[in-house]
Amino acid sequence: MRRLLAIAATAAGMAMIAAAPSAALASGAKTAAAATPAWSSASPTAGGTATGTATPSTSPSGSATATATSTTTATPTSTPTPSATKTKKPKPTPTPTPTKTKKKPAKKPKKVKHPAGSTTVTGPYMYVPNTDDSHYKTASTVTVSQVKGLVNQMVQVSWTGFTPSSELTYENTQTDYPVMLAECKGTNPKSPDDCYDATNGGEPAAFGKYGPGNTSYSTTTAQGTGKADILLFTNVQNQFLGCNATTPCSLVVVPSQGGDSLDFAKPKCGNHSLDVGGTDLGQYAFSEAKSAAFTPNGFCSWSKRIVIPLTFARTPSGCPLRAADITAGGSPMLATAMQQWQAGFCFGSNPVEVQYNGSLNESEARSYFQSGVDDIAFTTQPLTGAAKTKYAYAPVAITATDAGYWVDNTTTGQPFTNIRLDARLLVKMLTTSYSYTNDSCPNGGSSAFGCDNAVDNNPQNLYADPEFKKLNGSSIWQNASQPSGYEIPIVLSGNSDMTWETTSWIASDSDASGFLAGQFDPWGMHVNTYYLGLKYPITGFLPMDPYMPVSSQDAPVYPLTLLANDMALNQQPGTQDVKDPTTGNFDSLPPQINGNRDLWSVIDNADAARFLIPAAAIKNAAGKYVTPTAASMAAAVKDMTVNPDGITRSMNYTAKDPIAYPLTMIIYAIVPTSGISKAKAKAIATFLDDIATTGQTGGTAPGQLAAGYLPLTQALREQTLKAADAVLNQTGSPKPKPKPSASASPSASPSAASPSASPSASASPAASSIVVSFSHPAATGMSWVVLALLVGGAVLLVTGPAALVLGSPEARAALGAGGRRIGRMRPRRVRVTIRKRNP
Repeated sequence: MRRLLAIAATAAGMAMIAAAPSAALASGAKTAAAATPAWSSASPTAGGTATGTATPSTSPSGSATATATSTTTATPTSTPTPSATKTKKPKPTPTPTPTKTKKKPAKKPKKVKHPAGSTTVTGPYMYVPNTDDSHYKTASTVTVSQVKGLVNQMVQVSWTGFTPSSELTYENTQTDYPVMLAECKGTNPKSPDDCYDATNGGEPAAFGKYGPGNTSYSTTTAQGTGKADILLFTNVQNQFLGCNATTPCSLVVVPSQGGDSLDFAKPKCGNHSLDVGGTDLGQYAFSEAKSAAFTPNGFCSWSKRIVIPLTFARTPSGCPLRAADITAGGSPMLATAMQQWQAGFCFGSNPVEVQYNGSLNESEARSYFQSGVDDIAFTTQPLTGAAKTKYAYAPVAITATDAGYWVDNTTTGQPFTNIRLDARLLVKMLTTSYSYTNDSCPNGGSSAFGCDNAVDNNPQNLYADPEFKKLNGSSIWQNASQPSGYEIPIVLSGNSDMTWETTSWIASDSDASGFLAGQFDPWGMHVNTYYLGLKYPITGFLPMDPYMPVSSQDAPVYPLTLLANDMALNQQPGTQDVKDPTTGNFDSLPPQINGNRDLWSVIDNADAARFLIPAAAIKNAAGKYVTPTAASMAAAVKDMTVNPDGITRSMNYTAKDPIAYPLTMIIYAIVPTSGISKAKAKAIATFLDDIATTGQTGGTAPGQLAAGYLPLTQALREQTLKAADAVLNQTGSPKPKPKPSASASPSASPSAASPSASPSASASPAASSIVVSFSHPAATGMSWVVLALLVGGAVLLVTGPAALVLGSPEARAALGAGGRRIGRMRPRRVRVTIRKRNP
């Protein structure tokens, strides 16, 4: 038993950066009072509800004018129109002044609540059709959920005081007055050419010269409000933009404003006679800001742009190049946390450099650790078999698996955020048991590929399934025109602890396991017969239905970062089931447009949080539907059972806790407690110390815990600190605490935890002094990842801008002693004397 004899601890501040950027308005001349546009009286107005749709009569040209056709018409009455025939000459009276149609005043835009941490900027006054002054009385606003410390992530953008769109779903050749969100170079872009993929006529591009497009398009409600998400790229994903910690960029919101831009030399942005079905469409409003005479362009819309400066976190690529002190791999679910933790080790007088391979699945990582290839293996499932060294388990993170989705309500154009799933519904999607696009012959359709008899008589898709309607309310899915494509989840290929846990939950549900075994559900649906007899749980998903329209789109991907990337880009990983007649290839499926998305995935909670992907509420053992939140994951951890090794824990799927989320997981670091050098032991111990202390504080600062993870409980932290002690002192595997049940108590030397017995007390050495030196990162320290996970043109990094002062062995001792206050260390060298017993 060792004691700390001397502790040097001083306080250190941590820089906190608040999101408070100054508002930035786009340059552009004020428009004069606009002429009355050819807009239907049933078109949307400020404060009103749209009941008609504008339709162009001709394409805009130098002389063409746009007209509007409304679906609302005046109801005729039985009273005839008074005749001009006079029956009696009246007395002379003054000629009445013709009645003028009174225009509605422009109302103030509806105020909306903004999420904490968001930033709001003020923009110009936007055009409003059929109002007295043709503009809102108050300036427009744009709110962005995050503008500082950004990485490759999604942000949400909302606005007020914008010109109402003619419809709530977006089409670049049909929707009047849409909105474009674009990421641009610098903080003051001069033209749409400074933005990526912002001049192609409002049509989302699948893939450009510098990678996939990230421009987002949306619409505005009759109240002048709207919202949309946009995926932000760093210089790693897009070299054209070049955004990084030293090169700021900007988010530009461009509201379509129509206007007469046919003659670039003298644009008449106040003339809205050509707007409807013409210059206000995305195909013209979101094009070049200049053009030849009498050619429509986006000058008038660009002149009303709103620019929001963006600053990015320093990425690991900006850190000094050093040799790795530790090599680690496994648990792709930990990648987001690791990248932020590594940012805390980059700088300082004695930094710890961790080379982490997050593309390595857990079974490979366990094998690499057993053979001595890597120093640390991250895993949820415990190790089986012997290892080259003795080892211990150190909990590092709590997270979850999500049933993530992008499903838009095609009536409102906005995504659903409250979908429920039970285990049987999820297994129906995983086994492609729907008939899809009416290709199954017994269901009334046929195709060039014949019939898929494996799913005969099954519902066409998820939204037509009576079980789904029962859980989510049948009216909205019956009345709304929902997508009718293939609800085949994007899943991880290869072996994965995440897949094992997901299918274990499905197997624990009697309805789902019965369906997989061949039982019909109460509405007569059956499993795809190609999957009949498949036993869950499994470690990897494999497509089993060879029917071409299904097999071409059922395409598991690897690694996990690519799965998150596909969801963020709204793109299925599969291909078309028909060859392109020109290329002779099966082309990739294109991105799905916002407002018409229908994407599902089995994804980790950290990536879902980073890319704002909603998670379905799933059914737990108590019959309640819960989403992965801090409270629901904490409840699940409390209910977990201890594995036979006496240390690791597994989800208890039978616990009747009404708030527990059943796909919660603990990620462990398997660390060596013998057979390594003192330098490596010190580095691993310091790494675990920091994770168990500062690394469990949620935030975006380097070394803190990223969103999507739950901080470790006190008991789990103590287990990590105990493992760190064992690594530092190379004492062999620590003995696990006995289980509450006497019959389940592990032996002093669990076979799964160590290939050999732990040292006995009599074998402990007598005391001797060893000097251990370590340091903590400087205030601006960030990490450097030696092995970058470059997948599909995207490196998914999560870091933060604020300073970080990491934990220490002193903090470890304080926390292990019962949570006494932990002193924060200045970034300097500290000497700690540790006494050991000599033999």
